[in-house]
Amino acid sequence: ICKPLLYLVLMNDRVCFQMVAGSWISGSLAINITIYLMSQLQFCDSGKINHFFCDFNPILKMSCSDTHMIKLLTTLLAAICSLPPFLLTLASYVSIISTIMGIPSVSGR
Repeated sequence: ICKPLLYLVLMNDRVCFQMVAGSWISGSLAINITIYLMSQLQFCDSGKINHFFCDFNPILKMSCSDTHMIKLLTTLLAAICSLPPFLLTLASYVSIISTIMGIPSVSGR
């Protein structure tokens, strides 16, 4: 947005593919780690979940195992997967706002 004439140079098919692949790989890796750790838990309840789908917290509540480590790891994975996109978006908006504020005239803004 700050340099619209360079968009087609910067955002080519290769960069677009890398962004999509990075998103898919990081999301798949995070959920597969979580699923693997949940499959290692021991369960002592009836195995009946009173929900429409298997959510993370009800499954952890049914476990007899110590779930402190899996809770910590999923929080860490959520932070790792969501913090970089948030910071990139924030930096983009700061750049846009600083470019707009750098325009000398009010009518140019």
